[in-house]
Amino acid sequence: MTQNNSETNNLSTQPIALRAIRSGLWILTASYWTVGFGFIANIGMTRLLSPSDYGAFALATFFYSFFQLRNKFSLNYAYAQLPETDEFAPGTYIGVDLFLGLAGLLAVLLAVPVLQFFNYSNMVITITLIMATMSLIESTSSVLSATLAKQLNTKPGSTIASIALPLSYLPAFWLAFTANGQWSLVTQYVSAILIAQTAIWIYFWRKLHIHFKFRLQFRFITAKYLITYGGLIGLGTFISTVGGQVDNFLLGSLLGAEPLGYYDRAYRITQWSSLLLSGLFVHSAYYTYSQLQKDVIRLTKSATMLFWIGANIAFPMTIMLLISAPDLLLILYGEQWLPAASILYMLAILAVIRPVWDNATILLTAIGQAKYTIVAAAIQTTTLLILGWPLTVLMAAPGTALATGVSFFVGIAVMYRVIAQKIGLNLIRIFSAPFLAAAATLGTYIILRQIIDIDNILLWIRVLGKSLYSLITFFIFLFLVQPHTTQERFIYLRQIFIRSSQKN
Repeated sequence: MTQNNSETNNLSTQPIALRAIRSGLWILTASYWTVGFGFIANIGMTRLLSPSDYGAFALATFFYSFFQLRNKFSLNYAYAQLPETDEFAPGTYIGVDLFLGLAGLLAVLLAVPVLQFFNYSNMVITITLIMATMSLIESTSSVLSATLAKQLNTKPGSTIASIALPLSYLPAFWLAFTANGQWSLVTQYVSAILIAQTAIWIYFWRKLHIHFKFRLQFRFITAKYLITYGGLIGLGTFISTVGGQVDNFLLGSLLGAEPLGYYDRAYRITQWSSLLLSGLFVHSAYYTYSQLQKDVIRLTKSATMLFWIGANIAFPMTIMLLISAPDLLLILYGEQWLPAASILYMLAILAVIRPVWDNATILLTAIGQAKYTIVAAAIQTTTLLILGWPLTVLMAAPGTALATGVSFFVGIAVMYRVIAQKIGLNLIRIFSAPFLAAAATLGTYIILRQIIDIDNILLWIRVLGKSLYSLITFFIFLFLVQPHTTQERFIYLRQIFIRSSQKN
């Protein structure tokens, strides 16, 4: 297998912040496109579908995540960490991933009678089986994506994802408009995967097969490394993923699909900040942190910058959700979704917590401390199970939301303690200024409501005004609270983006 050595050498000599942003430039571009398009498409889908449709899909997603095996072994990260990637490594990767895909599908099939015994609907069971089947299909090309990522060649995968998403919504909208809404979400999920798999194989055949040399030969030593290292990372990812969906399981099992549908839409809104930052954290941050794990000073500076960026995107988003929850639901999804407002109030804090969780998980994984992400995720899941059941019974969906927020906060506290010990990162110092700016912004809004009759303003003007207020006022207070540091970091980021654009 060949690699562009000159490109690799150039990357290694660039400033770390520039590498962090430049290596993920295509991913971020694709991510923002998919987030933007997905945002608009989901508004249309939510207006056409019922809360029960979303509830059934969310519950099936939990069961799929719980039973399938590929998400329990992060083979892509293990593959990226291979000391030497010879021509036998890709074949071994394919063999391991296919085995996990088949085993996951078998596990779901064996679980069907259990789900039927507990009276879960046939729709939930069917969606779970479809998801497991699609995971098996994905395993046939995952080595190609992993290889491109390892070579920091993110353009093909990002481009494919950008094209696959809008195409996948065509059959989904057709079903939604023809009164087959229950299959609309499933069709979009399946279409996106099939289109992406077809495209990546076409790209491989036309562009890479000459340079991508490998043998379909299985090596047990390489497989052991992939399973052992990937299993350690994957276990933490699995616990975190399932822990993040235990709320769906509790709410769907105790109250049914419709309340879960309201909860699911509210939860998705709180993830906007996390989606905006996912490309940076999941891809660029991981490779940046892993390359700097032995250089504590530069690692701390890079982590500080990324946490700071995350905080200053997430806090204005949280404010916007707190001051405009009913209006936002009404203008985006329609009147039928207004019952989700009380849930959105309780979940708004996740707009800040989740990006911190994602970045902390990536940081610990990249510096070889993945075991602590497992511990944090296990504690988060346990906390949610302990609090979620009684709070859901007592308070319905808002109780589930409250338990979810508390559980993530507890998990982050565990990870923060480890990060502070390992590299001396001070999250309290990083978040103090954004927190004070957010508190001042929220307090000022409460005062303004006493002066201005905001509720009588046209809905779309009201939502736009609250959104702009949250953003502009937050950054005004941020500059007042921390003028020198804020100005210095904004100038530095501007310089990095200019240099990155010139090199591309």
